[in-house]
Parts: sequence; C-alpha cells; structure tokens
Amino acid sequence: MAQCRDNFWQPTFVHDVDRPEPNGGPFYVMPTGQFVKLRGNTAAEWIAHATELINAHGVRDPRGHTTPQQYTNIQCGCQRGVSEGNSTCAKFLAGR
Repeated sequence: MAQCRDNFWQPTFVHDVDRPEPNGGPFYVMPTGQFVKLRGNTAAEWIAHATELINAHGVRDPRGHTTPQQYTNIQCGCQRGVSEGNSTCAKFLAGR
C-alpha cells in the first residue's frame, strides 16, 4: 500500500507502516477525526467491521470506491518521516 504524503487525498482507512499488522492497522478514520482499529486479524474480519463503519459513517474521499469490499482502495499507509504532509496521517502518527 502506498503512503500518503500530502493533502491531495484523505483516506478513510490508515495503517501504521512502522508497525506490523494487526497492531499497525487498519484503522477507520471517524468523521470526528478519531481512529478506530478494525476488529479481527484477517481481511475477512476487517471487511466485516469496515462494512459496519462505512454503513454508519460513510467514506471520506471515495474517488469511485464506495463498497466495503473496496476498503483497500480508500486507505493509505502512514509512515514517520514520509506522511506528515497528510493531515490525517500527521494526526494519526502523533497519537501513536
């Protein structure tokens, strides 16, 4: 997955690139700006929880990807020293 580097696009899901999964992600970005770790340790479990969150709160910047199964298309990695130019990643990394 590509790292976010600037504010051109705002992800619905983020990962901490510096930490391996499952502890490093994925995290859903709430409309309030908080981050919710997706339940489970497998893609199937993450998609189930992503579906709940997308149905309840939506997709931030869809770019044509609107189904929960496409959640991997609306995510990015947040990496220290690379992603601070993206405001979502900067906030996410500051809280880690």
